[in-house]
Order: sequence, then structure tokens, then C-alpha cells
Amino acid sequence: MKNLDIKVKLGLLTLCALALLVAIGGFSFYQAGQLNSTLTKVIADNQRLIDAVDTARSAQVSFKTQVQEWKNILRRGKDAGSPWSRRT
Repeated sequence: MKNLDIKVKLGLLTLCALALLVAIGGFSFYQAGQLNSTLTKVIADNQRLIDAVDTARSAQVSFKTQVQEWKNILRRGKDAGSPWSRRT
């Protein structure tokens, strides 16, 4: 290695540095692709969870409304003309 000219040494160093940069760049693109895939899956899972929560809350509100209607019927009767049959 001592017999090589300084230009050759700099050329080899530059070539090694470029090869290392290309390898690091390729690895970075690979990791970015993996991250993108993982994030896409997480977003889809979160959207399904949000939809499930919305459905559950909608069912809960519907059930509470139905229970309130049953209570109103039991308390005030079915007569719509009765002054006590108004909804609260």
C-alpha cells in the first residue's frame, strides 16, 4: 500500500466512500418502505377500531333512547292525548 501514488489512494478512498453511501442509501430506502407498510397497516387497524367504537356508541344511544321510551310508556301510558304523555 505504501507504493501506491496519493492519487490512487484518494481514488480508492472515494470509491469506498461512495460504495458505503450507496449501501446506506439503499438500506434507508428499504427501511422507509417497511415503515410505510407498517404505518399503512396501523392506520387501517385504527380506522376499523374507530368504526367499531362509533357503532358501539350508536347502539348505546339507540338502546338508551328505547329504554327512555319504555319508561315513558310505563309511567304515563300509551295515550298520546294525555298531558302526562309528553316526552322529556
